[in-house]
Amino acid sequence: TVVVEPDHTYESLKDEVIELKKDEEANKKEIEKLRKELSAQRKAFLASDDTIYIKTVDDETILLYRDEDGTLQPASANIEKIIEHRELSSVVPILAEEEIEIKGTSYNLKAGGFYSLDNTYGIIISKSIFTIWDLSLNASLLLSDFEDFKFAVGGDIAYEINDGLELGVGYSTDNQYYIKLQYQF
Repeated sequence: TVVVEPDHTYESLKDEVIELKKDEEANKKEIEKLRKELSAQRKAFLASDDTIYIKTVDDETILLYRDEDGTLQPASANIEKIIEHRELSSVVPILAEEEIEIKGTSYNLKAGGFYSLDNTYGIIISKSIFTIWDLSLNASLLLSDFEDFKFAVGGDIAYEINDGLELGVGYSTDNQYYIKLQYQF
């Protein structure tokens, strides 16, 4: 005995209708019932504001959507079960008792002063390339010798010591090490 539990997804219902159409006269009522169910699922899918498309490493595609009750529904035939943990959404506001401040976008541009080990000082302008926690890797333009406007390019690493204020060390194309203090815009 084979017990078939039909998968009530759009694709599986469509496949079932195609299979039943082989003997359309004998399965007319079942086909009509499945077509109504197909139509209802298609309308629910099209009415959904939230659809999720997943491509697995095995090159399978999974399609989910939220119905009018907010419940995730399968739209692909290869989904056996959907488990969604929704209790977290009710806990999150309790954890965030303070108002959460969303910072505006930063251009990661910085300006300040530098001092090199060969007693040269000047202005430094930097662009952050990579930032993790309070550390940043920067590409910098160093301007010194203000009478002749001597400039060099450097690379440095900086640590944010205060809100936007950074202290860092680097190496320039003039083959000199430098220390910098700058502010991030």
